[in-house]
Amino acid sequence: MDIIGHTAQISKNKQSLKKFLACGCDTLEMDFVLTKDNVLVWSHNPIFNNKFINKSRYYEVNQLMTLEDILELINGDINLILDLKWLDRNLCFDDLLRALEIILRYPAFVSVQSFNQDLIKRLLFYRKEVPFVNIGLVVNLFKTFIYRKGNIFGLENLDFLSLSSELWEWPLVGEDYLVYRRLFPKASLYAWTWDSVYSENESRMRNFISKNADGIITADIPLVRKLIK
Repeated sequence: MDIIGHTAQISKNKQSLKKFLACGCDTLEMDFVLTKDNVLVWSHNPIFNNKFINKSRYYEVNQLMTLEDILELINGDINLILDLKWLDRNLCFDDLLRALEIILRYPAFVSVQSFNQDLIKRLLFYRKEVPFVNIGLVVNLFKTFIYRKGNIFGLENLDFLSLSSELWEWPLVGEDYLVYRRLFPKASLYAWTWDSVYSENESRMRNFISKNADGIITADIPLVRKLIK
């Protein structure tokens, strides 16, 4: 099982990230936003210093760590999942690809995921042109009512799906993870929780493990590592 460090709630600076890495995850999951001049910066939120990041140039948000900063820091020692968020509606797809080319300069094993199914479909369609290895879709309670019906055209070749905790435990949708096993038999299924809403307690983590999640995206790395020993 892959223990994936969920960085949404930690401070977005080098010191906090180094401390988080010391907990010993196998993979880092990090949120990135693309600036107006096509620099990917680490941020869970769309706004920084009272400005929308996707409407700002990098010099306006340069206190944020860039994808290149992160790649230099991890130096290929850990896998990385980029969660692409808050992309401008008028984004040129080629600009995003150019921003991702920085990955090619570093030895990291990098994947990309997003809630944005249109973006993921395009990345899958142009798979030979994208400089990362695996492509995944994030699915939550609201999105599952679309995909569970089999509306997956253009998504058939996903490498992994990150399924929110409701799809592993809630009434009505608590067995949706089995639906995704059938729809995507070759894909890995990762479990994740909304850090600000649900506690990452032992019973929840045990549930993910008992249902054979291929990985758990968690902020409580020591807890999951203890449970899978």
